[in-house]
Amino acid sequence: CSGPPQVKKRIINEGFLVLLGKALRDGSFDCRRESCFALMHLCEDRAIFEQVIQEDSFFRDVLSGFLGEVLCPDIEVAETALRFIKLVLDTHHHGIQVVTELDGIHILENVENRHPKLGIFATSLLDDYVYDHENDNTVTEGIDLGLPPINPEEYPDWRRKE
Repeated sequence: CSGPPQVKKRIINEGFLVLLGKALRDGSFDCRRESCFALMHLCEDRAIFEQVIQEDSFFRDVLSGFLGEVLCPDIEVAETALRFIKLVLDTHHHGIQVVTELDGIHILENVENRHPKLGIFATSLLDDYVYDHENDNTVTEGIDLGLPPINPEEYPDWRRKE
């Protein structure tokens, strides 16, 4: 899913976006993990992200899946899920509301208990998007959390494609 644009286009055209969303929500751990990475790579493309958020129930299922992975024992999956939540908060006009409705605030408040290093990231999301804007449902400016991007060279062996 992080390949050339024609691969992404084919994934969308063949209906795999819906299957990835379903796998993220209902799949085994391995399916959820790979779906998490794939959906995040796809959603980095603004046009694809807009397709994800276009249909509300599908978007809520996908966001719910990502929220479910925030407390996952695999720190890479948890970080990827937090990055998706940040994308939603950065760009979705009702992002704060939807995250709140899906119990995302409670989940983000508990990240530090599971992943102390990611607790700073989650706390920043809460401070900058939720607590400062509790009565405001507007898109906020992006913030630099100082986290390096996920470097494919640092992926564990099982995740590398040779």
